[in-house]
Amino acid sequence: MRPTHRARSHQQFPSSLCCVLNLGGPCSCWTYQQACSPSLTRMVRIVAKLRQACRNYLMEIAREGEYVGIVVFNGTYGPSTEAIGTAYVLSDLVLITDDSRQHLLDAIPKEANGATSIGKGIQLGIDVLSSIDGQSISADGGNLVVVSDGEENAPPLISDIKLNVTDFGITIDSIAIGKDGSLKLEELAEATSGSMFYYPTDAPSNALNDAFMEIGKREASKRDFPAQLFSSGDLVDSNESVLKSIFIDSTVGENTQFTVTFDGNAQVATPVTLTDPQGHVYNSNSAAYEVDVDFSSIYIRVKGTATPGEYTLRVRNNQEDSVNVTVTVTSSSAVAGTRPITADSSWLYEELYPTQQQILFTTLSKGYSPILYADVFAFVDLPGNTSEAYTLTLTDDGTGADASKDDGVYSSYFTGFTANGRYSAKVSSTIHQVTSQTYASPT
Repeated sequence: MRPTHRARSHQQFPSSLCCVLNLGGPCSCWTYQQACSPSLTRMVRIVAKLRQACRNYLMEIAREGEYVGIVVFNGTYGPSTEAIGTAYVLSDLVLITDDSRQHLLDAIPKEANGATSIGKGIQLGIDVLSSIDGQSISADGGNLVVVSDGEENAPPLISDIKLNVTDFGITIDSIAIGKDGSLKLEELAEATSGSMFYYPTDAPSNALNDAFMEIGKREASKRDFPAQLFSSGDLVDSNESVLKSIFIDSTVGENTQFTVTFDGNAQVATPVTLTDPQGHVYNSNSAAYEVDVDFSSIYIRVKGTATPGEYTLRVRNNQEDSVNVTVTVTSSSAVAGTRPITADSSWLYEELYPTQQQILFTTLSKGYSPILYADVFAFVDLPGNTSEAYTLTLTDDGTGADASKDDGVYSSYFTGFTANGRYSAKVSSTIHQVTSQTYASPT
C-alpha cells in the first residue's frame, strides 16, 4: 500500500511560492562574510549551503510566469531574555524574469541572527502570497517553503497559528536543518498536504538542493522540467581529489548543467574538470565554465545536446583544509514534448510508531511507462552524530516488501533504526537499458 495525500482544488491563477527562511538556531549572530574565514563554524556552513540552494532554485528551477517572494524570520531578546519573534519581507512576490532573478538573488540573506519564531515567519509569508503588485489576491493554491535550523523559542509558535493556516488553502513544505530543527515543522507540512525534507549537518550532503529540486518538480510539468541525473556530497581532504561518473542517456541532453558547490570559505578556483564521452575536456579555460564567487559555486554548461554516454567529473582540493563539495547534474528532454526517465521516492509512513514496518518506495518511469530491471539503492542518513549511512537494496521482483513484480515500483523494508529522530533517504538508480511496459495514460 502506498502513502496517500489529500487532494485540493485551488482557484488562484498564478503559480506563487514564498521562501520563508530562518537561521536563528542556537547562535546569536553569524555573518556570511565570516564563513569565508579559516575558522568555519556549523552555522556559517549552513548559511552558505542555504544560499547556494536558493540561488539554484531561483536561477535554474523557477520558471518564467511564476511568482516568487522571500521572507526571513528570527527573533530578538528583550531585557528579561524573553524571546520576541520578528520577521521581514526581503522581497514581495515578483514575476520571474531575467531581471527579477537577480533582484531575488540580491535579497537572499547573508547572516543568521537571534531566536526562532516559525509562526511569525509563516504569518508574514501568507501576507506575501496574498498580494501581487500591491493588489490583494487569494493566497489559495500558494506554496510556502519553510526552512529552519532551530526549535521555535519565540512567539507566535506553530501551535498558535496552525488552525488559521489550514484555512488559507496553501501548501507548506518544510525543510528541517540538522537535529535542532523543530519537529513541529512536519506537522505543518502534513496538515497542508505538503512535503517534508531533512538536511543533515553532521555529514556531507546535497539534501538542501535536492529538496528545492523536488519542490520545483512538483510545481512544474515533468515534460518541461529538468531531470536531476546526479546528486552527491563529499568531504574532500587537502590535496585529494574526488571523481564522479555520470551517465547521460539519449532521452535527455538539452540544457545539461554540472554544478559544483563548496564551503563558504573554499576558493572557487579549486580545479574542476569534466571529460565527456568523446574525450573533450571542460576546464577553467572553457567558455562553458562559469565561476560564481558570491555563492562559492562552479557551473559547466554543455552547449547543444549532450553526447550520450559516461561523463567524468574531477574536483581536486588544493587547500590546506578539508572542503565539503556537492555535485548536481541536471538535463532536459532531448526531444521537445517528450518525458525523460524520472525517479520518485517516498516512505510508507512519514511518522513511525512501534509495531509498524517501514518501507521505502522508488518509482522509475518514462512518462506513464515503468522502467524495469534497474539497480536501485538507497542511503539512509541516521539521527545522531554518525557519518555512516545505512544502505538498502530496492527490488521490483514481487518479493519481500515489493507487492507487484515488474511494475516499476522498487521497494525495501527499512529496519536500521538506531534512535528516535529523523531518517532521510537518498536513492540512486542505474538503468542498464530502457525496458518498460506500456500502461494507458490516466484520463
